[in-house]
Amino acid sequence: MHGQVYRGYGSDKPDAEYNVKADVDAAKKVFTAAWPMMITPLDTCGRVVLDGDKYQKVLKRNSPSRTA
Repeated sequence: MHGQVYRGYGSDKPDAEYNVKADVDAAKKVFTAAWPMMITPLDTCGRVVLDGDKYQKVLKRNSPSRTA
């Protein structure tokens, strides 16, 4: 989820997610991966719902790998 947009972690200032901030190169690799993705910041993630066909696809997946 990579941080917060509206409020920070315990403050009114937005914050970058720790792991992104600590390893920017790894985060760049994630965001430039060859598969489609959707992200949401922590302060809005409760509004995002995975359902229907996309939920079923994740639920039935036996591997975290896209190619497996």
